[in-house]
Amino acid sequence: MIRSRFSHVAVWIRLCAACAFGASYLAFAAQDDLIFRSGYEQSTCGNGLIEDSETCDDNNVTESDGCSATCREESGFDCFGSPSLCSAVCGDGLKLGNEQCDDGNTANGDGCSSACQVDPGFQCTGSPSLCLAICGDGAQNGNETCDDGNAADGDGCSSTCQVDPGYNCAGSPSLCSATCGDGVIVNGVEQCDDGNSNGGDGCSAACQIEDGYMCTGTPSVCIQIP
Repeated sequence: MIRSRFSHVAVWIRLCAACAFGASYLAFAAQDDLIFRSGYEQSTCGNGLIEDSETCDDNNVTESDGCSATCREESGFDCFGSPSLCSAVCGDGLKLGNEQCDDGNTANGDGCSSACQVDPGFQCTGSPSLCLAICGDGAQNGNETCDDGNAADGDGCSSTCQVDPGYNCAGSPSLCSATCGDGVIVNGVEQCDDGNSNGGDGCSAACQIEDGYMCTGTPSVCIQIP
């Protein structure tokens, strides 16, 4: 705080006090004069009061909490009030404070929420955060076209949670079944697939070889056995 210069009366009062209290008062007066000459009292970082060149003061001198040990607002944080309350800026691509992720935006449904928390069914790493759906958890998210609750191949939903050729998957967890009539033979399920679901042509509506026929190829070509 800027102080006005002492009047002559104040000087005489000091001299009288020095006579009465001796060396202890003189030491105090010398310190007070030093503050006076500097033009202001020095600020104290960590006292909860924003003073002089401080941009924040959160009542401590801890680093990485938004307000630094020198009472400067840290990158990626916004600080308000006195004592300062500092919070990480969600959407700036810096994972800080109480953020579980920060993918550089505040959109929902991409794995990292608008509050910078990891969405259910996702895993996020890095800063900026890269969020990917967890394949095999039974919840279809992100770029998954299916999720049947496992990471096995050959059951209609692949180990990367993509629908296998010849299958149709629906629901969450996904239930996958072979698509009869698409011209793709699903081994272990279909005996043939001639690209249609008509019976009487050698490959039945359930994609099974009919009596008296032989089917080969994909799509299947069926001919009667002489």
